[in-house]
Amino acid sequence: MQLQGEYPASNTGAEIMLEPLHETIVGDVRTPLLMLLGAVAVVLLIGCANVANLLLARGAVRRKELSLRAALGAGRGRVARQLLTESVLLSLVGGVVAAALAIWAVGAIVSLAPAELPRLDAVRVDATVLGFTLVVSIVTGLIFGLAPLLQVRNSDVMSALRDDGRSSGGRDGVGRLRPVLVSAEVALALVLLVAAGLLIRSFVALNGVDPGFDAANTLTFRTTVPAARYDSPERVREFHTQLQQRLAALPRVRAAGATSTLFISRLPNMSSIALEGDAPRADDAPVESVVIESATPGLFGALGMRLVEGRLFTDEDHADAVPVAVVNEAFVRRYLPGADPFGRRFTFGNPTDSAAIWLQVVGVIEDTRRAGLAEDIRPEAYRPYAQRTTNGITWVLRADSNPLALVSTVRSTIRALDPLLPIAAVSTLEQSLAESLAARRFIMVLLASFAALAATLAAIGIYGVVSYLVAQRTRELGIRMALGAHRRDVLRLVIGQSLRQVLPGVVIGAAAALALTRLLQSQLFGVAPHDPLTFAAVALGLIAISTLATWMPARRAATVDPVIALRRE
Repeated sequence: MQLQGEYPASNTGAEIMLEPLHETIVGDVRTPLLMLLGAVAVVLLIGCANVANLLLARGAVRRKELSLRAALGAGRGRVARQLLTESVLLSLVGGVVAAALAIWAVGAIVSLAPAELPRLDAVRVDATVLGFTLVVSIVTGLIFGLAPLLQVRNSDVMSALRDDGRSSGGRDGVGRLRPVLVSAEVALALVLLVAAGLLIRSFVALNGVDPGFDAANTLTFRTTVPAARYDSPERVREFHTQLQQRLAALPRVRAAGATSTLFISRLPNMSSIALEGDAPRADDAPVESVVIESATPGLFGALGMRLVEGRLFTDEDHADAVPVAVVNEAFVRRYLPGADPFGRRFTFGNPTDSAAIWLQVVGVIEDTRRAGLAEDIRPEAYRPYAQRTTNGITWVLRADSNPLALVSTVRSTIRALDPLLPIAAVSTLEQSLAESLAARRFIMVLLASFAALAATLAAIGIYGVVSYLVAQRTRELGIRMALGAHRRDVLRLVIGQSLRQVLPGVVIGAAAALALTRLLQSQLFGVAPHDPLTFAAVALGLIAISTLATWMPARRAATVDPVIALRRE
């Protein structure tokens, strides 16, 4: 406001946007990284639940041994220290192995990560990470090593000595804790799988988006002529005109054009706009900004951009001709709704400035996602390059096939005109589109990997619990089969009981996912956070995985020989 008051001619309509440097560096990736941190925590909890189940089963088997120790004079504190020492030692061994794997995995992940992710050079396994791993391992061992202590605390020495440990696994509170842990594992795995499913569907939707231009067989590169040798707009235009003619005449080049900035860029040129005949903007009114680019007549053909109505630029739109512009459909919807756009004039910057250039709309093109497939469509206006000349320019060449094969020919063509002029940002438009989605693809792959790991750990946990319970109920199952139960009845019994542990986890996990997937909103495209298809597919898939994990111990239970089972008791 102070600058506008002191210098109204050059600052009226100007807008300043302030952003902390930290937000500029990491703002776009904060949500995905926090999401991945949550995924790591979920996988850790599922692994801890598996370890707790293992320790509970081991404690049940050792119930007679622990009770004998207590009968011989070992205090409960002594037994508790023994159990905690074992669990912490197990956790530390796992932490050491995990740290060794992490050193290898971090290097592999960083090498595959896109360059757009900030501060990749700072990602490493250092002393802080190793210290954190040590603390987490110890705390995990202490917390989940407490579960078997419940068996020691609630154990009756005499009854435990009379019991052989094979039939007591499910009659006490500790036995009832195992199904709770299984349900928790399933719930946590479902949350991760839903998040991964939403991101995968979002990525598929992004790849199916029509960008509004044809990226196939398109080579892009950038040249910037130095102002010291090209000291006037006329010299700059003359050089670029000659270069375009030579590039368009190259073998296998179907079309050639240029624009003022990189086409796939989140930061194109933007400026405030004022329409002719509109009331002056109030000082406190928001500034209306649109993308403003220069374009040569061949750009639209080289990109395959489609004309809706009107005309495109021609060689007649030279520097001394009437200032014109080609706008996109979003421009018309935003600034000229329900009106004939042709003949309407607008200007950029301060409309009261006597030097303001008023542009006449002569054509409307289809909307493009020039900032990237995941970015919103913005109002755009293109000016003829002859009427808005810039030293830096991005070239677009459409080839018959394999546009990268043109690079050496392009370099030779440029050197023939100016041996000192380098080219930069050589790429294909398809590569640029892929790179614009690289960060999303990377985050999706990592989260899907964590989700797959979580589902695998949950399946292992279910398998372990069912196998243990089958071993505990060998005599019961033998009696059932001796009394006439068929194998399919035993199979149905075991699978049904295991699914009764899984289904509550599915319900709880679905409810948690409904609440948490709102945090994914900024990462989704073309799919709702509460997409019913994703939720249903993940729930059914997790039930199928759980059933498969139950099938092997259930099948083993169905093949129990009643005579051998009763003889073992």
